[in-house]
Amino acid sequence: LLPNFLINELAAQDGVKVVLNGAGGDELFAGYDHYFPTTIERRLQAFPKLTAVSLALLRPLNSEIAGKVDRALAYHSDRVQHYLGHTTFWSGRELRAILNQDGDVDETRREYVARFRGDALNSCLYADVKTYLTDDLMLLLDRMSMAHSLEGRVPFLHHPLVNLALGVPDEIKALGGERKGLLKFIARSHLPADLLQQPKMGFNSPVREWVQGPLGTEMVRFLLSERSLNRPWWNRPAFKAFVGSPIARGRHFERLFILFMLEVYCRLHLNGAYTSPPNFSLEDL
Repeated sequence: LLPNFLINELAAQDGVKVVLNGAGGDELFAGYDHYFPTTIERRLQAFPKLTAVSLALLRPLNSEIAGKVDRALAYHSDRVQHYLGHTTFWSGRELRAILNQDGDVDETRREYVARFRGDALNSCLYADVKTYLTDDLMLLLDRMSMAHSLEGRVPFLHHPLVNLALGVPDEIKALGGERKGLLKFIARSHLPADLLQQPKMGFNSPVREWVQGPLGTEMVRFLLSERSLNRPWWNRPAFKAFVGSPIARGRHFERLFILFMLEVYCRLHLNGAYTSPPNFSLEDL
């Protein structure tokens, strides 16, 4: 959100009126790492029997690592499950532990995967097109460009191109098992080699630094207040134990930040009735 706000602000200050955005390129041409096995997952997949034995020993000792090994093995047996395992900061089991209800946290994505008539990779891409791209990236593009009176255009989402791209089979789209393999092949005659070989870089806010700094202390205090703990969807003891544990601000800082944002949202939009952005501090909220 913030990096996009700033770059649109700079463009507007330069007198730009229309900006092009690359949204859709990753979802249509397999640009995310979670569509493919990681380096560690490839190593585990090279020794499936040994990995399966290790998994049986790990499961009662460390459920988090066991879940990651499960996900690695799923790439060849259930590629959709592998994809879903990489698209949330929680496993289904871990999330259900802090929720006061059961259910499939991946239900919406599973429905889109099942609805698509194509290979496993394109089914996952379609699910991301209908969820992450639509509900997150396009919303982000629209609001951050309009905040500075810019018109944002998305060439990759030209409707005929979307239809064509989702019909390109796995082995062509991901040439050599590479992210954006087809796009890179096409671009070789147009772009410098060093540009094509650059690693993917996220355009993210410094969430780790926020959570592990002074703001993180305020987040924990905020979430452990009676008002937060009394939300009816939380399994209060499990929620309280997670938020108050050192691991929340350490290894699982993304999870803590998501919980914090959800609680802020609830106080602004469920408990409040603000017709414009409120002018008060986190302490007041």
